[in-house]
Amino acid sequence: MSPKPKYAVFYGIGLSILSAASIAIGPSLAKFAYGQGTDLITVMVIRGFVMIGICVLILLLKRRLAAPSSKVIILCVASGISFAAMSYGYFGAVQTIPVGIAVTLYFLHPILVMFAAHFIGLNRVTGRQIFFSIIVFIGLGIAVGIDIQGFDAQGILLSLLAAVAVTAMILLNAKALPKSDAITVNLIMVVTTTVIFLIWNVGLGNELMFPSTTIGWTAVVSVGLSFTIGLLSFFYAVDIIGPVLATMITSLQPLFAILFASLLLSENLTLLQISGALLVITGLALRDKIPTKTKADIPFSTMKDN
Repeated sequence: MSPKPKYAVFYGIGLSILSAASIAIGPSLAKFAYGQGTDLITVMVIRGFVMIGICVLILLLKRRLAAPSSKVIILCVASGISFAAMSYGYFGAVQTIPVGIAVTLYFLHPILVMFAAHFIGLNRVTGRQIFFSIIVFIGLGIAVGIDIQGFDAQGILLSLLAAVAVTAMILLNAKALPKSDAITVNLIMVVTTTVIFLIWNVGLGNELMFPSTTIGWTAVVSVGLSFTIGLLSFFYAVDIIGPVLATMITSLQPLFAILFASLLLSENLTLLQISGALLVITGLALRDKIPTKTKADIPFSTMKDN
């Protein structure tokens, strides 16, 4: 059921927050699964099959399993390639530089989306948005904890690759959404990404390492479920409030990740992390005026964030 126009903006903001929380729990679940005999590539492949299965099931139940246009397929395949590049860049970066640096650089992408959307005519950037976006970025750096001793050129480049790739993924899918729907768009994207990881794994001559315990399988399947909820929520939000505002709100994702790590992995929160989190929340609260129009009011191609 579509929300009433009066509440549509808040519905979109709520979906963005749900997306941030859902995706944020994934790393903690994956980290737990690694201790049950699996590895990164296997988790990504299983995650992909879970997401594909859920999307197909939803489309079958809604009786909307129909071939999209060739333009939508091209856009979604390109976003799937970008999604794979993002995963490679991000997870490759955390192997060579501290997680704090990798996460902070990765979350340059809300700023990149903001400027990219401005240059393609989707969003008009204001000084207020730029200022508070920088505040949010600084707050993230404080919250996740940057270790300046952990500089490594390769890791920095991989983090920046991840930021650029996820920016491309968001804008490509946002372009496809008016011609299709969030479930179909995500289905094609995830199929593309999963095939890439399977081919990559075979090309390296490796075998998938499946979890050795029931609880390990539960954790890996939960990763797929959390990412399905996260991505679908995000792109439904994009369809309502636009990619710029939806992406900026997902800057909450690292804060949720810290919280889940504290709850599930017994990692203690520090006063500095709490201060950074408050800075992020303040920046997000002050960055934008609440938009009065959504995609339902004006065509996507001309929609502007206030």
